[in-house]
Amino acid sequence: MACSSDGFTYFEQYSDGSTIDAEHVDSPLTYAKTWQTITLHALGGLTQGVLKYDSKQILRISGSHRPISSLVLDSKILFRPLRLDQNVYIRQLGKDEYAIQSVYSNALLIVNQVACKWVLDLEKAPIVILNILGNLGFLTGSTTTPCKLSFEDSVAIFKSRYGSHSNGYGATWRLAGEHPKLLQDRYVPICDHEVDIPVPTRHYESPVIKALQSRASSRNHNTARAELESIIALLRYSSQAILIGEGEKGETLYKFPYPSGGSLRELRFLIVANRLIYNNTNVSRSCFEFNPINGRVYRCSVNESELDSVVKMYSNMPGVDPNDLQSLILVFADIEKVAAKYESVAPSLVYKHVGAWMQTVYLLSSQFSLSVCALGGGPSDVLCRLFGRNFSGLVPVGEMICAKES
Repeated sequence: MACSSDGFTYFEQYSDGSTIDAEHVDSPLTYAKTWQTITLHALGGLTQGVLKYDSKQILRISGSHRPISSLVLDSKILFRPLRLDQNVYIRQLGKDEYAIQSVYSNALLIVNQVACKWVLDLEKAPIVILNILGNLGFLTGSTTTPCKLSFEDSVAIFKSRYGSHSNGYGATWRLAGEHPKLLQDRYVPICDHEVDIPVPTRHYESPVIKALQSRASSRNHNTARAELESIIALLRYSSQAILIGEGEKGETLYKFPYPSGGSLRELRFLIVANRLIYNNTNVSRSCFEFNPINGRVYRCSVNESELDSVVKMYSNMPGVDPNDLQSLILVFADIEKVAAKYESVAPSLVYKHVGAWMQTVYLLSSQFSLSVCALGGGPSDVLCRLFGRNFSGLVPVGEMICAKES
């Protein structure tokens, strides 16, 4: 069931331990179909690439990756001297287990001491190891990224969400377990001289203030199906651009309903329609993209089984039954566009923009008879899972579930 070369054995493996391989098939057509399945599942992060040496597992690849057989056989060792890229970092997981990642890749390498020694001494590493590292972009010169962020910014934006698709999502309480007092009221005034300043009561009559006071997250999706039209309207009023001119670098300037760092227009919006209607027609189990620049809507072709997997994953976060979840809005950011203008604070700006957009959505949702609930995170490879390919520079930065108001 596995391919082999010079003492190395490699194959794709599912979480239940079963393997998939295209080496032993009975016809070219079957081979092509099997290889297509292997590729889709590997790029979607559904399998792990396993590498054995002398029958002992020394390396595995998780996250979105090309099939390991493709990585092993495709040589990318064109540059000398051999060095790890500056955006690769290594951390120890256990006594004989190390994690190797690049901030520009969704792939995660887990290696034992044998493979880790080869990674740290590349001149002595077998070509199999070098090919894997090179194809994943872990070696200097093996890949070209459109924009080189600082290491700190890259880790903050690309890797802050890694892994929640394979582990339970929710409160960890790690620090609370070590320091129980952290969850108690810790507020202590910086200054000890209190000043009594009354607020005019007339301000409490403001519609905006009333909307803020009534703002709430709703996880009730056991209602009649929401209309896709309402969700599109919500996105139009919360995110659509207004053309205002041209910037000093010749860039087009737009005004948005939320702060956008000098018209960076980096946010993108994807609607996962799990249980929606459009024009009284069922559009469930489908995906749409909303363009905030021109207000247009695009229907996306995605793998339905992957869509179901994504729905199940994000339903688990707020505790909603996957069969009840009506829709999910995924927000992505073109981080390279932000870094081109504000290099040192790009991640901070992006998350502030998303937070302002979320507050705007909360204030507007009731106008369209919708209830919303912002989520705290999600995996960095969700686009790979849905579309089976990588998207350079485009990373998820926010999620919100949306349903018809009860």
